Amino acid sequence: MNPTPKAVAALLAAEQTVAQRIDIAVSGQWTLLNPTLTSQLAKAGNQIAVTGYSGADLNTLPAWGVAQEIKWATRAYQTAVGHPPSFLFTPQAPSAAVQKAAAQHHLTPLSPAVSLTSGTNTKTVANALLKYPNQAVALWGAPHWAALFSELNSEHFVFETYGQIWAGG
Repeated sequence: MNPTPKAVAALLAAEQTVAQRIDIAVSGQWTLLNPTLTSQLAKAGNQIAVTGYSGADLNTLPAWGVAQEIKWATRAYQTAVGHPPSFLFTPQAPSAAVQKAAAQHHLTPLSPAVSLTSGTNTKTVANALLKYPNQAVALWGAPHWAALFSELNSEHFVFETYGQIWAGG
């Protein structure tokens, strides 16, 4: 979620050696601050979901605030990538107001089965991904991407897109 430019560069470099692509969740502000990175991620085949505009927890906002956050995030994403996003990612299950606003913008809401904090080691990240098939795993921070891909390849793991997760694999 909202990776650093250094983490994106490391991810894109690691993806050059594997067929895997991951899905990334970013805020509208992150997209506006990093339009080139957003575009590079999308062009490389990574699917990107928006989290709202400011990074605020959408579940805590009034309905008008949720609608505004999603509208602004969608506009920022479309400006950077050239088409609107398909998915809205929330750290917890989306509230009724979030689901309603997402539907108005043709976004499918997703939330993770588990969230891992920054500093989590590669083995722990790999184990979480293996433990929660067909589900989103949120990682707040960047692992050593090449090591993670290597670890997952040894288990014959394949990342699914948000669309595949939403459709049940």
